[in-house]
Amino acid sequence: LPAPARSPFVEGNWVVEYTTAPPPSNGQLGPFAGLAYQEVDLQSGRYANVLRVPPNDWLSATLEASWIEWDGVVILEDEDAAAGATSAKAVAADATSTPPTKETNPFMLALSSIFPSPNSSNSAKSKSLDYGATCWVVTFETLTIKLFGVPLINQKFNNVKRVWRTTYVDENTRIVRAGRTGNQDDEMLFY
Repeated sequence: LPAPARSPFVEGNWVVEYTTAPPPSNGQLGPFAGLAYQEVDLQSGRYANVLRVPPNDWLSATLEASWIEWDGVVILEDEDAAAGATSAKAVAADATSTPPTKETNPFMLALSSIFPSPNSSNSAKSKSLDYGATCWVVTFETLTIKLFGVPLINQKFNNVKRVWRTTYVDENTRIVRAGRTGNQDDEMLFY
């Protein structure tokens, strides 16, 4: 698909089969292993990362967020990034240079060769590239952790943004790379 982030196939509930992301996106919450899901609503521009620990979902974590199409502006991290915040400062993506890749990871290199990213073009200016065809800027809103359905933690985020790059989608499979800035060097894989 030429515009996988706009595909109607993105809509719905997705089980995270594999990820290089940290907890709870990887299905872990402390010492407990669960099932990770992503619920995407294209009409509202909202999604949720959901972790449920069986049996009976006695422990759960839900990260709720909104998204818009990415315009190619790289998100800069500041000193608060270690504390989970990403600065709203941004700079235009430089389409004349190729962003760093995970060349030391053969799996990521293989995927990159099969599913090219919008930043791989060296010939066009960033304004002429359609970054929104493959990428969203995701804004985290709340993280809720529940024990037996009772909220224990309800954390609100202040301007925490990430860039999601959809490299493949069909009715059964979705491959997304989620990163802090929009550069490929900080992306994590979700399959």
